[in-house]
Amino acid sequence: AVLGVVLLAGLTLLFVTGLLSYAAYNPDLNPVNDKTPGKGLLGFYLFSWPTGPHWLYRLTQGLHVTVGIVLVPVLLAKLWSVIPRLFALPPARSVGHALERLSLLLLI
Repeated sequence: AVLGVVLLAGLTLLFVTGLLSYAAYNPDLNPVNDKTPGKGLLGFYLFSWPTGPHWLYRLTQGLHVTVGIVLVPVLLAKLWSVIPRLFALPPARSVGHALERLSLLLLI
């Protein structure tokens, strides 16, 4: 349960800092910089990236990269704890046991 909570918090932080990075990229600066010509699903900006403090972009990118690297061993530990139960024999002793085994797939 602890690994799941750490993964949830970390992945949420990764998602938010990734969206902030997307907002800070600001393709409106120059049409050459616009890597999303159709704009797609995330082709909107809720706010313009602030110009100050100057270290804010560096902080969000540092958090994004550091948390992403730190979560790799946490994810591996989570998989290490779940996979042996997924491949246990016999595959299903009852309907309840089969449902439990299927629910383990959600954890992977």
